[in-house]
Amino acid sequence: MNKIYYVLGLTAFLAASCTKTLTADEIKAADDAKIKAYIAAKGWQMQVTSEGLYYSIDSSGSGGSPTLTNRVRVRYKGYLLDDKEFDKDMGYGIQVYLSKLIPGWQIGIPKYQKGGGGKLIIPSALGYGASGQGSIPENAPLVFDINLVDFN
Repeated sequence: MNKIYYVLGLTAFLAASCTKTLTADEIKAADDAKIKAYIAAKGWQMQVTSEGLYYSIDSSGSGGSPTLTNRVRVRYKGYLLDDKEFDKDMGYGIQVYLSKLIPGWQIGIPKYQKGGGGKLIIPSALGYGASGQGSIPENAPLVFDINLVDFN
C-alpha cells in the first residue's frame, strides 16, 4: 500500500514540476486573444492603445481630461471576462489620485473628459498581473465600466 502512495506522490510532484511558467510575451498574447474574443462576442467597437489597453468612449463629456497628477472622482464597475463582477463603487464614486491607481486606469482614465465615460478592458500586465488581487485571479484581464465624474 505504501508503494501506491509513493508512486502517486511522485507522479503528482513530477506533474507539478513540469508545469511551464509562461513568459510575459506569452501572457500578453493570451490576454490579447481572450480580449479580442470577448469584444467580438459582445459586438463592441473599441480602440486599442500602444500598451494594449482597449477602450471605448460611450459618452464624450466636456471640460478637459485629467493627468497623472490630478485627483479623479470615478464611478465604476469592474468585472472579469466571464462577466463576474469583482468590484464597484457604492453609487458615489471613488476619489483618488490617478497616479495611485493601476496602470490600466492611469492610461485609460485620461481618454475621458469630465462627465464622460465608457469601457476599459485592461490586460493583466496593466492590472494586477501574476499576483492577482482578492477575488481577481492571477493574469486576469479586467473590464471596467467607467464614468469620470470630476477631477482636480
